[in-house]
Amino acid sequence: MGNRTLKDKDASMLDRLTSQIQTAHISGSSDIENLKADYISRLQNLAITITDVRKQGDEIARVQTQKYWDEVSLEQLEQTRTKLRGIMKFKKKEVTPYDAIQTTKAEDGEVRETDRVVVIGDETEAMVYRKRLKDILEKMLSDNPVLQKIHNNEAVTEDELKSLTSSILTQHPGVDANA
Repeated sequence: MGNRTLKDKDASMLDRLTSQIQTAHISGSSDIENLKADYISRLQNLAITITDVRKQGDEIARVQTQKYWDEVSLEQLEQTRTKLRGIMKFKKKEVTPYDAIQTTKAEDGEVRETDRVVVIGDETEAMVYRKRLKDILEKMLSDNPVLQKIHNNEAVTEDELKSLTSSILTQHPGVDANA
């Protein structure tokens, strides 16, 4: 076998991940949960400001729901792979953290160390994420009594909030509770 140049590494990586998910699905392996999380993570790492990625927004949103994974089939995975493999090259730029904690010397000789948290992301990403969360919550409003209480400005307990968070994260694995 000769060497060949790999033109679209990201598409090939999605192909490989899809085949691993299909294999885990057929064998009933518990690895499917980790593979699913990796798949969703890769989709969340796409640059939504690019037109080609936005065109596949419905498919990306569908894959990030628990319903998709509950009803997943080999054919469905293959269709998703074919739709999304062409946009996998449009990843967000990776942000590398700075090497060390920044230090400052004061006039009295005291050294102060501060670890500054920097959140980098553009407004478009934040707007799309907010819209996605709003859509999720609106769909859940009719079925979830805790959301109904919040919507009606009624008091909720800490346990009810934990229950709500848990149900959102279970039904929509792509949502980040810390975002």
